[in-house]
Amino acid sequence: MLSIFLIVPFSGCSQSEFLASSEGDEIVYEEYRNYTYSMDFNKCYNVVYEESLVTKHLVEPEQSTMLELTPRNTIAIGYFHSLAIVDGRLWAWGNNWHGQLGDGTTTNRARPVQIDTDTDWACIAVSAGHTIALRNDGSLWAWGYNRHGQLGDGTTEDRSAPTQIGTDTDWESVFAGGSYTIAIKTDGSLWAWGRNSNGQLGDGTTEDKLVPTQIGTDTGWIRVMPDEIHTLALKNDGSLWFWGSDLRISFDNCSPRFVSSSSPVQIHDTPAQIGTYNDWVRMIEEYRWRSEFLIKDDGSLWATGNNSDGQLGDGTIVDRDTFVQIGTDTDWLNVLTGYGRTVAIKTDGSVWSWGWAGQRIHCYEAGLILSFSLIGDDGDYDRHYPVKIIGVC
Repeated sequence: MLSIFLIVPFSGCSQSEFLASSEGDEIVYEEYRNYTYSMDFNKCYNVVYEESLVTKHLVEPEQSTMLELTPRNTIAIGYFHSLAIVDGRLWAWGNNWHGQLGDGTTTNRARPVQIDTDTDWACIAVSAGHTIALRNDGSLWAWGYNRHGQLGDGTTEDRSAPTQIGTDTDWESVFAGGSYTIAIKTDGSLWAWGRNSNGQLGDGTTEDKLVPTQIGTDTGWIRVMPDEIHTLALKNDGSLWFWGSDLRISFDNCSPRFVSSSSPVQIHDTPAQIGTYNDWVRMIEEYRWRSEFLIKDDGSLWATGNNSDGQLGDGTIVDRDTFVQIGTDTDWLNVLTGYGRTVAIKTDGSVWSWGWAGQRIHCYEAGLILSFSLIGDDGDYDRHYPVKIIGVC
């Protein structure tokens, strides 16, 4: 039996360990909250002890098939800022200390601002301090915090406006980790750059890279799940790969141990394909935040899980152990949750936001900084229900 613990250190105020194990035809997911360990990019540590809680989810996997790329991300939620693409237009709001909004300033924005006037933005990815995006022509753009070269422009200088990275136009998807970036090209090749202190780039070294660097020669990469110090990735044959530091793993019911590798290492032939590939990715990403959303075929929005900041949007801060419908509207198109906040787009192009507004002190870069107005409605308190922040476009 192989057990893999996905340790996600940037999930807001509390952290959880996510376990996926496989034996025969059964896949088991366990979430541990006996303690939480949080850490931001300035290495400010916080340990919070809680009562032990273990939940298990047993599912039956379908027969393995070739996996395909997931739809591109048109919503992105960072710790302190958010972005959304509507009809090819890019909008951003929240904190902007390093220019991560991309509006050419370092001014915080309590309401969404449009980033340039272009209408060809295709997908976006964000971390705490930097933003990466692709245009429809396959070109790669980046802005924000760049101390470790995570923008990929060959420097360590912050950028407050979208800056094209190289001249290639064959980028397919991009993913942002803690101070590093990983991207996949249309040929399935894997590229990485930025912070590499723990081998999280996967190039066999622990040296930062200031420009996109190809990782090995393999193709067939389709999805990357970067963290702060380690990376997980999927190939289209269903194989799961790991590189970086401190992945918690155990074999044959032995005591869990932490493993590290600065090059991609295959850790399972057939990762937990639950229902469909998209379902599996969604389960990993949404259990990071212990909140889950779904949009039914009729366009209705449903949510379950952690609701400590009102991120479910049902008008309360009560956690839900079953799905509850959010309002009565039936025109929801896309939804994403993270860091105590949720952003969604309706079919008419309007953007809605709710959850944590950011009234907390955080240790980040130069010291303690008060983050605020992260919802995008110019308010400074949490929203427990969807609020429109961008009208019909």
